[in-house]
Amino acid sequence: MPGSEARIDPRDETQKLEHALRAAGAIALKFFRGNVRSWFKSEDSPVSEADIAVDRFLREVLARPDIGWLSEESEDDLSRLEARRLYIVDPIDGTRSYLAGRPDWSIAAALVEDGRPVAAAIFAPTDDEMFVATAGGGASLNGRPLHATPGSPCGAPASPGRSAISTGWRRPRPTSCARPKSTRWRCASPASPRAGSMLASPPSMPMTGTLRPPIFWCTKPAAS
Repeated sequence: MPGSEARIDPRDETQKLEHALRAAGAIALKFFRGNVRSWFKSEDSPVSEADIAVDRFLREVLARPDIGWLSEESEDDLSRLEARRLYIVDPIDGTRSYLAGRPDWSIAAALVEDGRPVAAAIFAPTDDEMFVATAGGGASLNGRPLHATPGSPCGAPASPGRSAISTGWRRPRPTSCARPKSTRWRCASPASPRAGSMLASPPSMPMTGTLRPPIFWCTKPAAS
């Protein structure tokens, strides 16, 4: 594709994603807990007018001729398979929670280059939590650096607001901090001297390329 060989700055791309997701979050909140129209796009997969509005907005502000597009709510354009770079988007991750008026939903997007994510963001509008990460530049939550730890089994967090962390390829078995009743899951690969921390998408979001073994951590346990 024309211009596909131009160099990109992962830090600039992360900032673009952050600005886009914050604006998209404002759109989603306008519909949230309102009389939002919804339907089923398959036998057991709901979608709402909010999903479509957020998807349309993100495509308008992010899409470029030299970058492919893969979104849960867009018609798949197979020309993306020929692109070096690809946006992967989930306009509203957690549509069921969104429609039920629960706060455990988010907006997620990542830019992949040559099969590996180089910039990613996850925004939880109801909590005003912005997780971003840049290849080689680490990950942060609302501007505060995040760091991988050796990990431990994901049991009940010691106290509200504390994080429970586990490592490995598989999602931890359901516990008192399991999604969706009491928390929101996040996924990242461990930091390394060469690659840095890389925030990926929620586990439910389709991703391409190869990620390092992920860590899952849960934040902000809900009151029982």
